Parts: sequence; C-alpha cells; structure tokens
Amino acid sequence: MSEAFHDVIYLFSCGARGSKPVLTHDIDVFKIYNVAMSQGIWQTTFIALKKLYDQGELTVDKKIFDKWHKEILIQAIQAIKRNTAVSNAIHALEQKDIQCCVLKGEVLAELYHEPICRISSDTDILIDKNSEKEAADTLKQCSFEVKTRYPTSHHVCCYHPLTGLIELHLRLYDELYEDVWFDKRILNMEIHRQIKTSQGNYITTLGINDGVIFITLHLIKHFLSKGVGIRQLMDILLYMGHYKNDIDWDRYNKLLNYLKYDKFMDNAIGIGVKYLGFDENELPKSKHNDNIMQKILLDMEKGGIYGENEVERREFYKVYTEERFRRFKKGSYKHYMNKWMRRPNVVKTLFPNRVNMSIKYSYVQNNELLLFVAWIHRSFNFILDVFKKKKDIKQYFEYQSPEMNNDVVKKRMGLIRELDMI
Repeated sequence: MSEAFHDVIYLFSCGARGSKPVLTHDIDVFKIYNVAMSQGIWQTTFIALKKLYDQGELTVDKKIFDKWHKEILIQAIQAIKRNTAVSNAIHALEQKDIQCCVLKGEVLAELYHEPICRISSDTDILIDKNSEKEAADTLKQCSFEVKTRYPTSHHVCCYHPLTGLIELHLRLYDELYEDVWFDKRILNMEIHRQIKTSQGNYITTLGINDGVIFITLHLIKHFLSKGVGIRQLMDILLYMGHYKNDIDWDRYNKLLNYLKYDKFMDNAIGIGVKYLGFDENELPKSKHNDNIMQKILLDMEKGGIYGENEVERREFYKVYTEERFRRFKKGSYKHYMNKWMRRPNVVKTLFPNRVNMSIKYSYVQNNELLLFVAWIHRSFNFILDVFKKKKDIKQYFEYQSPEMNNDVVKKRMGLIRELDMI
C-alpha cells in the first residue's frame, strides 16, 4: 500500500465520519486527488482537506482549491436534483402499485456525515419480477430509455438525463452468483422499512438484517468479480456501527461461516479499526491479520473502485466461479455452464433489439427499418471474424474454461485461497 493511498483512506474516513484530520507528515495533495478519484471518493475526501485548508494547515494554490470547491458544490447540487428526480420516478412506479425497494445509494449515503457527498453513479431498485413489464412501460412513459433485459441478466437498465441510470432489479444478484457463490442462501426474511433522508424524501428499503447481509455480500461480490473500492467497505462499516444493537449477529455470522466469507469480513472489520478510524467497540469483534489486511488494501488500491484499473482482472470471476463450484455443487461444471448459457432465447441472442443494437450500429437510431440492415451487418461481421479466426464459433455455443494466464489473476487467487473463500 502506497503512502498516497494510506493518506487517502485516512482523509476519506475523516470526511465520512465528520472528524478533523491530524497530520503527522506532509501530504501530496495532487496524488491524493488522483487516488481519491480512482476510488470514487474525492468529494468526501475533499471535506477533510477543506477543514485543514480553512485552518491554515494545508498549503494549496488558492485558485486550484477554489476550483475543486466549486466543482464539488456543482456536483452536490446535481446530486440533490438527481435524488429528487429518482424520488419522482419511484412515485410514478408506486402510483401503478409497483412496490419499490431502494438498495444502497441514498440509503447508505444517509450514514455519512455529509450524505450529499457520497455520490452514486446509479440507483438500484428491487421490484417484484412479475412487475417487470409494467415498471418498464411506466418509466418509458416518463421519458426513460429502457433497454431490453437479456434472459441471464437480473436487472433492467433505464436511463434518463435527470436521474442517470436506474436499474430495476428482479433479484438481488446475478443468478449464477446467487447459485454458485451464495448457494441460494440469500433470503429476504424481513418486512421492508422506510427511512427519511436529509433531503426530506421517504425511501423504502430492506429490513435492517436483510440490509446488512445484502451490502456485505454485495461488497464480497465485487471483490470476487474484479475488485472493490474503499467506499464500499466504508458503507458496510458505517452500517454495522449505526445498527450494531439492532442486527441479529447470530444470523449474520452463521451465514458468513457457511459461505466461507467470515475470514474476509473479519479482516475488513480490522481495516475499519486500524485504518478507517473506527473504535473497536463500534464494530463487531473480529480476528484479523495485519499482513492479510495489507494485501486486501493493496488489491483495492491497484484495482480502483470496481477493479477497472487492471484490465487483467476481466476474466477473474470465471476462474473463481469454476473453483467455487465444487463447494456446493456436484457433477460437471462445464455441463452446468453450457446449460446456463443456453437458457437465453436464441432468437433474442441472434437478433438483439434496436436499443442494444444502437450501441455498436448507431445508424439504427435514425430509422426503425434500419434495424434489419444492422442485423445483416452484424451477421456479416461475425462470419468474417470466424473466417479470419478472430472468433471461435464454439464460444457462442459451448462454455470455454478461462485460462489463468496472467500474474494479476494468479496473485488474486492466492489471496482468495489465503482468505479461505473457495
């Protein structure tokens, strides 16, 4: 872990919890800016830096600092408008008797000292799977661009300039992860609850125990797929601290022990105590190892917020899933994956809708009749790639085992085994 990353997570923790930083060495503000941006936590980190700047304890060119301050104020105003627009979209859905349960986002932002500075790129809303069509039609009537959901996907993507991306979730996780990684043990057992935000909006969300399990496994899901950032860890730690006396820790611990994710969370809690300013009494007791915590933090630093900084991680989830399959499943993994891959409607796979085709063939936006042309264009390109051996036709009909052929994947799998997560 670099000194800049260490400084960033400390300053971020001060901003998230509303405490004034105490510096013991000179910091490189520009390195901090770059690292914080890669983690998606610059706005909250800036709060801590501003406290130092206002008290004359931080030397930065005034023009640069004022520029940063202005940008964050604009972003905060945009976030307020976005939250209002999302609230209006939810109201439109509820007017159609579609029950909405907000996951993460504004719900978790309320746990921060300055909620508006925990800025999300999207909004996840859990709905009943039987309401999918009506919910999509309702948002279309509200001028949302709604993309057709592929059969293996667990959410519908809906976009509007004011709200940004809204994902309508039909289940909490991708079915593959829910089955192979979590052994279908993710059950919502509580009645949804309602909270009031600092903006005055009322939001329906998961019950406290369902919520802590969901955000924990969401953190783990990202860690196991490509990587996870420090903000997602802060989310769960703030949640644990806030609801410590309300959480059924017996239910929580039994689930993590069964899934073999307890050692990871023990060390995640340890990071909270040693590096993120939490008192031991704020969080559940944990057994953690400093060497493992350092490795987790290094993985977070190198990967960025969702592991996007290292392209070599792209296939990691495939390597992990194949290893994980043996814990809860029997039989052939390749047979399991072939069956899962063939579930989608073949016609929809071969002939995607206009919205999805427009991503690569933008001309279909000009005229609906051009969709037929785009299908021919796509088919011709596919045949040409197969002929030139750029693509193997088998990969479209049979599952291909991933090759663990880069050091990044090998190193991450070493950490996964050390955490006993397989």
